[in-house]
Amino acid sequence: MVYNFAFPGATAEDDLEDELAQFYKMFPKKASPKESPPLDSTKITYFVFLGINDWGRSASDELDSVAETVLDVVHDLYVKAGARNFVFIYVPTVNCSPQAADSASSDEVRLNSAKEATMFLLLSQQMLAAVLEDPLEFDSSDDDVTTEGGGIWADDLHLTSDVHDIYAEQILTSILPPR
Repeated sequence: MVYNFAFPGATAEDDLEDELAQFYKMFPKKASPKESPPLDSTKITYFVFLGINDWGRSASDELDSVAETVLDVVHDLYVKAGARNFVFIYVPTVNCSPQAADSASSDEVRLNSAKEATMFLLLSQQMLAAVLEDPLEFDSSDDDVTTEGGGIWADDLHLTSDVHDIYAEQILTSILPPR
């Protein structure tokens, strides 16, 4: 079962608290530290996409604030929902997008972890680079590399659902044991 609380155009600064509130409507917070979490922490993984909307719309001196907002929500999930397994997916390479010829972005993410939690950091730049370097391998055309509305780019900055499907497949093979 997959629950997605994100939506197009959402940012950590403006929307993450609302997304967390939606989560808690479905899965209420623990009333006390000794209470069992609403979901079985051994069977649930929380995915946090550190996305283009956050890094792409923030000045470099504001990125620490964005990271703090995300980590505060992760801490909240850890304490109030019993979350123990996290996958952080770092922003794809925006400088390869049709929009961002002159863009610059931070490539550093600092994460703190508790000894009872599992955290993965996946650098989606490598996955996107593979798609852009050999689009035919991923059922796209050479023109799709720079074309908005093609097989790779939904618009001048955002990836298509097909590319997200490629990400999902590669993420699953990276974090799940072979069957």
